[in-house]
Amino acid sequence: MRITNRVRDELGFPLTVRGLFEHPTIEELGRLIDGTGAED
Repeated sequence: MRITNRVRDELGFPLTVRGLFEHPTIEELGRLIDGTGAED
């Protein structure tokens, strides 16, 4: 939970725990946060 809160606080992106597990690498998370990946 801390990582999702940190991402929300620092980047303004509402990362969910599900999103974290569905995008487990830094590259995949970067794409998700950047908008080039999709979260269900």
